[in-house]
Amino acid sequence: MESLWKVAAWDSMYLWEVSVDLVQQLAEKLEDELNDAFASIFTLNDFDLETLRNEGPVDMLDIKRDTFNAHNNYRTMHGCPPLVMSEELSSMAQGWAEKLAEKGFLQYSENPGLGENITLVDLDQPSKKGEQIVKEWYKEINNYNYSKPGWKRGAYHVSQLLWKSTTEIGVGVAKIPGQNKAYVVVNYRPAGNNNMPGEFERNVLPPQKKAIPDNNVNMRKNINRR
Repeated sequence: MESLWKVAAWDSMYLWEVSVDLVQQLAEKLEDELNDAFASIFTLNDFDLETLRNEGPVDMLDIKRDTFNAHNNYRTMHGCPPLVMSEELSSMAQGWAEKLAEKGFLQYSENPGLGENITLVDLDQPSKKGEQIVKEWYKEINNYNYSKPGWKRGAYHVSQLLWKSTTEIGVGVAKIPGQNKAYVVVNYRPAGNNNMPGEFERNVLPPQKKAIPDNNVNMRKNINRR
């Protein structure tokens, strides 16, 4: 009987040792697999962090919306009808902004029939980017001579901004890879800055009222899907 107890005890110890060994082997295998998995995750996270770093903290849609609203704010001051946001023009502007971001230098697309304003914006600056962009263009009004209307270097951004006959706008924003800067492209239709006789006089009007506060107009309510 005693021998049977010894055999049973031996078998139990053997099974326990085998079980412990199996658990250890499984734990080591699981640890290796987890290490590989975490290494893969961290590699992806490094990539994602770089992507997020490139995206920056600024919402590009905010820039587009503020740019659109600021245009209509200044146009109202000069008695010009408000612009509508064109999905077609915005798509074209976005495509060109992305090309500029890849190239790394400013260049006009010169699309037939379209007006175009372009700028490079520093996303680190703590201001409303869209409003600031249009404000800088509007400052050119000091260079415009209403007594001698016509195209003038140093005032062509503002003359296109205020061009009365323009009815549609499209805005594109693209960040330069590895930098916290972005190109902003604005397309206009019909194009302004037409230097035919009488065009500037009819389309670039003197201010009639002070700037109105940004009313945060939702541009989705003013979209032309053409």
